[in-house]
Amino acid sequence: PALKNLPQGKIYLLVAPFLPAPLIEKAASLGCRTWISKHENGKYHVYFSK
Repeated sequence: PALKNLPQGKIYLLVAPFLPAPLIEKAASLGCRTWISKHENGKYHVYFSK
């Protein structure tokens, strides 16, 4: 629900211990742009925006 209602120009950050590929694909189908950074602690920071 958060991604579906994400306001234009806002960024949503998800921190995960794994790469959430299905969620990234779903976000793309909703028109979201994504970018990912992997940190030294093994966590992925996945950013979503419209």
